[in-house]
Amino acid sequence: MTRPIDPGAWLSKIDPICERFEEALVERPGGRAPSLEAFLGGAEGEFRRALFEELLALEVYHAFQDDSFPGIDAYLVRFPGFESEVRRVVAAASGASVEPVPGLAPGTKFGHYVIKQEIGRGGMGVVYEARHDTLDRDVALKVLPDEIHSHPQARARFAREARAIARLHHSSIVPVFEFGAAAGAHYFAMQLIEGGSLGDQIDLRSAASAKLDEAQVRRLCGQIADIARALQFAHDAGIVHRDVKPSNVLIDSAGKAWLVDFGVARVEASDLTTAEDLLGTIRYMPPERFSGVSGAAGDVYSLGVTLFEALSLRSAFGESSAAELMREVMHTDLPRLRSLVPGASVDLDTVVACATHRDPARRYPTAAALADDLQRFLNGEPVLARRQGGVERVARWVGKNRGPAAIIGLLGLLVMGTTLLSSALGAKNRKITRLSDDVGQLLDESEEARGRLRKELYTADMIVCAFEASRSQGASLAALLNRWLPKADLPDLRGWEWFVLRSIIGWDEDRLWFRNSSGKCVDACEATGQVAVGGRSGITILNGTTRAVVAQIMEFAHPRSVRFDASGDRILVTDMNAVSVYSIRTGEELARRESRTYYPAEWHPDGQRVVFMDPAPSFWNVETDAVERIPGAEPTAWGVHQSRDGARLAVLQAPGVMRVTRMGPVESTGGDPLIREIDTASGDPGRVVRFMRLSPNGEKIVGLTRDDGFRVFRVEDGVEIASQSHAHRSAIAMVRWSPDGRWVVTAATDSMVKIWNADTGELVRELRGHQGNAREACFMRGATSVISTCELGDLRFWDLTEPAGRLQWNGGVTKHRRKGLRVEWTSDDERLVLHSEIDFVEWDVGGPGVRRVGGGEEEVRLASPDGSRALLISPSRFAILDLATGKDLLDGRFDPGERPADLLLAGSGARWAPDGERLYATGRDHAWIFDEFESGVRIRPILESGEPYHGFDVRPDGTEIVLARIDGLLVLDAVSAKVVARVELPDRGYGDTYNASLSFDPAGQRLLVSHRSRVMILDARDYSLLANFEGDADEHQVSCWSPDGERIATATREGTIQLFDPEDGLVVSFPCSEVIHGLSWDARGRRLAGIDIKGGGHLWNAATAMDREE
Repeated sequence: MTRPIDPGAWLSKIDPICERFEEALVERPGGRAPSLEAFLGGAEGEFRRALFEELLALEVYHAFQDDSFPGIDAYLVRFPGFESEVRRVVAAASGASVEPVPGLAPGTKFGHYVIKQEIGRGGMGVVYEARHDTLDRDVALKVLPDEIHSHPQARARFAREARAIARLHHSSIVPVFEFGAAAGAHYFAMQLIEGGSLGDQIDLRSAASAKLDEAQVRRLCGQIADIARALQFAHDAGIVHRDVKPSNVLIDSAGKAWLVDFGVARVEASDLTTAEDLLGTIRYMPPERFSGVSGAAGDVYSLGVTLFEALSLRSAFGESSAAELMREVMHTDLPRLRSLVPGASVDLDTVVACATHRDPARRYPTAAALADDLQRFLNGEPVLARRQGGVERVARWVGKNRGPAAIIGLLGLLVMGTTLLSSALGAKNRKITRLSDDVGQLLDESEEARGRLRKELYTADMIVCAFEASRSQGASLAALLNRWLPKADLPDLRGWEWFVLRSIIGWDEDRLWFRNSSGKCVDACEATGQVAVGGRSGITILNGTTRAVVAQIMEFAHPRSVRFDASGDRILVTDMNAVSVYSIRTGEELARRESRTYYPAEWHPDGQRVVFMDPAPSFWNVETDAVERIPGAEPTAWGVHQSRDGARLAVLQAPGVMRVTRMGPVESTGGDPLIREIDTASGDPGRVVRFMRLSPNGEKIVGLTRDDGFRVFRVEDGVEIASQSHAHRSAIAMVRWSPDGRWVVTAATDSMVKIWNADTGELVRELRGHQGNAREACFMRGATSVISTCELGDLRFWDLTEPAGRLQWNGGVTKHRRKGLRVEWTSDDERLVLHSEIDFVEWDVGGPGVRRVGGGEEEVRLASPDGSRALLISPSRFAILDLATGKDLLDGRFDPGERPADLLLAGSGARWAPDGERLYATGRDHAWIFDEFESGVRIRPILESGEPYHGFDVRPDGTEIVLARIDGLLVLDAVSAKVVARVELPDRGYGDTYNASLSFDPAGQRLLVSHRSRVMILDARDYSLLANFEGDADEHQVSCWSPDGERIATATREGTIQLFDPEDGLVVSFPCSEVIHGLSWDARGRRLAGIDIKGGGHLWNAATAMDREE
């Protein structure tokens, strides 16, 4: 008898091997790529094939990332027994086209399938009923959106998830027969379920104002119990659904429930989802999800909300904006089922309440526990979910309504007092005094409760703002921040996080709204300082300083571009049907040329001609109306652009082919006019140029590519000098040059505006805050500011001389970036030094400059407080330098026994004593003290046990050092290294898996210990516990105090920065694009810097907003 495959056992073995293999692919120990064969080891049978496919997917993905993919034939030769797995992995990782599939007509051949009809459509793709052409089997074919195909990382993640899901065999999980790519799109082939979704049933019953009878309620509870058991099966296999909702529960014609779309939510991101889909998903998200935490408890919550809606036939939460909906989910309890369905069972009401509790710890511990309680309800047995007694319900109400409760209590005391006074006049004074004291205490408690409630609301608003701002939906958040502006008689709760978010979102005075308009295009005039913005309401001319309207031209419904002439007297407008010239002073149309083009028309420097598409590249003389075809341009060319002086002209001959020529006088160019033809059509189809712009001096050309990125070429030799793939999360609408040709600015449909270094491709600035799709951005006042517009009529003015609230440097366009280790501010607080395993750079956070300052063998320096000495660490060297003489005081006498670079991992490996007379260093399982520098350097091991250390810090007064170990904290005398105290922490098993981060506050009065999901604060006098906060992440990797001790910043393994108030706990979580390995505050505590796992820099800046307020 064949033993059935246990997917949980497989995944539990495969995942750790894959994680080690991927780490080796990134780290490349010894400079060599890891051997897949070595990681495959002695695995046998089907398990060997499954493991091989997972490992190969990782290797192929990294090979594509490094441009080192050897081709499928090399893998077929290398692995002769795995032909099907090799072909499947390579096909999934390297699709042949990135064009989307807008819809497949019945009868269309799609891979092995013939499309029969479309049966569903949503944010994650289109579902068809299809038939396998050889197996004669009907399937549900889900064709995923183009974003999955065009992003290599998303492809790899999707393929791995799909393989895991395909191994789940459960009676209530829709089986996946196949996954792959065809016709330029990825797909799932699943069992076809004849019927509809639970969401459809809810909608039909709600529309008919129907009520569920007892039989329908019982049938529904049985169906949800089946889905809960399916979820438990998946959880046991290490897979979390994360998108449980009524539309993902299918009910077949026999009434059986099936769970669908398993794992798609893992690869789903906000940029792959429409607004309606996002709102529909947010309703079912557990509150902790908005802080970056997801797990099995979240699936229990989502299924509980699904049960609530199916029983009550109403939405769990209101249909509002995403921000308001998130706030409601995070901080509003669902109404009790019996309040909406009076006849509902008390037990069923309790089950729903337990499953949907906002606190994960108070929900059912597993999906199986929810299924068991539903079965008990169906069997007529008592459910195990605990009901609240009458006293507990009163206490809960009082806890939520302290103000009204205090008033009720006051009235009760007054009545009681009156009774006492009438019956015992002799005790009048004593009882009045007691009554007064009781009332005063209640009022004090009510005030305290209101204060706590305000703090909770403040935290909720900050979390929502940070989450939404990370998705660029900043415009709608200004009101949320403004509600916390100081008010009379109320404490000002705003902390550092409020000022950061205020800077990220932008200032109200820098935003103009054009109601009933759609901002499609924008331009600025250097001569007059005026701004033109085009939308559905026409062209509006503004004073760029006062923002006052100067003129309006109402002739246009859909302008595509606007351009001032050099004097600022006329404006050139390209719309759907014509190119027109208008006088700004009178609004009179001066010239018009019928032309259907989307490419922006541009003024020639002579002020008489316009270069435009008619439909071929042409010059138009606006005074004589004569049109002249541009020599050498193909009639079918896609676009045209010229340098500012008109000396050079570029034509996009076809997708990917750019031709740059010299332009002399009109009658002749003299000699061969061709300078360079740049062909991007060959190679990766995602990198083909579809739109291009010449730099103002004509020496460089930038092209937008199909993969939402750009490429910059030097015209003289055609060499590509800068490039970014997926520069935005969705399509780039327009790119413009800065007047000096140093930068380009892109505006995209992800609501973002970004400024890039045109010589390196590095990101200089992110401009967040548009509520809708950004359409165009351009520089004004030289390159000191940017204006941008979006489709909702939102015009933004960005002052580039004012530091941004959020800056990011992507670590440079290096092919093999290595792990970031630590970040520190220079002494003037103007630059950041970012240390990685291979180099270190200085980042001028006040400007675009990043310079690499490492030597031949890159090194890290940690200077002593008095500036006389420095610890120097390179990949092969550990030295202590006398900075006056440059001499190595160790003279090669010290061997740390490991890579020296490991000693600065996460910035926790070395500390100077405050007086600079001692240096402390820790490795993986050793620790040392270096002192007596004047007499040859004494080296002492702190402890000889060889037991691993998981973090350490030095008390600011230099008297003690504290180390974290498996069994707790070890406190040592900083001079003698003798043990002073041992501290046991409340979280048992401390340090057995991950590092802990230790940090004394600046005053040396408190010790911060962040470990796993906890942030603990100890009294530094006796190391007693002052606070123990549960964070919203699995592991806090590094943490630090702000200089004023008012905030604690932690970086988590899940890629978030979390801010804690040392008294009240979590305040906000900032999502990050990468996992942060090091944190550092500036001297004033107004800017927080981080370095990520790839060596990139991050900055959160509150200084701008704080300085404005001061």
